[in-house]
Amino acid sequence: MSTINLETVSPSVYTTIHEMDRANIGTDDYIGLAWYHNYHYRHTMRDISIAKRKRIHTKLMERGLALDGKSRTHSVLIASVTPLQG
Repeated sequence: MSTINLETVSPSVYTTIHEMDRANIGTDDYIGLAWYHNYHYRHTMRDISIAKRKRIHTKLMERGLALDGKSRTHSVLIASVTPLQG
């Protein structure tokens, strides 16, 4: 397994990776970079890691929920991956 430091890639490489990931939203190949969530969750989702974004994506898919949906179930699921720190 290898990792890519997205802070060190050129803008064109970042754009290519982002476009590829956007095309993979809703599939098992999604890596967690592109945005898919409902606008309601924008503050929570923008401040989490790529790994957590992917974990939420996977859990939504496993439950058959719309990736861009908004419901109590979505909120609970997102909160289970992104617990409030206090």
